[in-house]
Amino acid sequence: IDDVLQEFASKCCQHNSAQNYEITTIMNADGIYLATYSALLLNLRLIQCGHYDETVKDSTIPLTETQFVDEVHGSGVLVYVSATWLCELYQNVLAKSLLEIAGYNPKTHPQPALINLLTDVGGFGSSQLLTDWQKLQKVHGIPDNSPEIEAGIKLSRRVLTCCWASVISVLGGALGEKPYQGTGTSAISRLVARRSRQRYKQRLRDDVITASLEGLHKAASLSNTLKLQARSSSILSLLSASSCKNQGAKLPASHALSLDVLLSKGLALGSHSSACWPHVFSACITVAYLEHALFSKTGSAQLLMVAQN
Repeated sequence: IDDVLQEFASKCCQHNSAQNYEITTIMNADGIYLATYSALLLNLRLIQCGHYDETVKDSTIPLTETQFVDEVHGSGVLVYVSATWLCELYQNVLAKSLLEIAGYNPKTHPQPALINLLTDVGGFGSSQLLTDWQKLQKVHGIPDNSPEIEAGIKLSRRVLTCCWASVISVLGGALGEKPYQGTGTSAISRLVARRSRQRYKQRLRDDVITASLEGLHKAASLSNTLKLQARSSSILSLLSASSCKNQGAKLPASHALSLDVLLSKGLALGSHSSACWPHVFSACITVAYLEHALFSKTGSAQLLMVAQN
């Protein structure tokens, strides 16, 4: 469908350039492409709110003319389409339903592929999952949650929401601790009298960090299951702050585990919460830096040490 829309935009520009008008309308294919998507999305929203239905009174127009023009011009793509042309397109969409003229019936099921695409792009669906993924779930026979499971999810979400900040604070507390350092004034006391104590404290600290990371990992999975993705950015923020540091080619085990959590869970969480993406990108940059430090010519000696260990 997207290929057809791109071809339509290209042919529209070719047709416009072939006309011998006294005043030529300047436009490019990208502008026509974006304007077509925006017009179809507006058309679908107007159908859903009953704008074209004569029996529906006082239907609200979801998008003003100025917003429609700004949506196309502010897309971030180089667009050569005038505001006057877009305003005329907007008024034409308000006057007649292009989709219904083409044969679309909102009451038919399943919906055409174009409508599914517009629903996914515009976020009009009841679920955050793409339409094709929902169809794939039905084909594979993935059962829906029973009422008991849904009730359990709601109860768990309510309980966890009340103590979420405290749980994350406790789990993240160990990640900010510094390694234990002896405070003895004598070299002999540091090497002999307190060596066993230092080892015990360091081992205890490592165990606490490992347990905290496992807890954050489970919290990330739980936030996805309970649909608490909006709160998951605090988890990724802690992991990013502890692991995404400029520390050369040396990477402690605890930081490696943090990067693993960021990269394995970040994509699923970021798909529902945009606040997660900066932390995921920070992890990607850190991994790229480590790769460069280990596999570059200057890092060949360090790579040999890693291989030997």
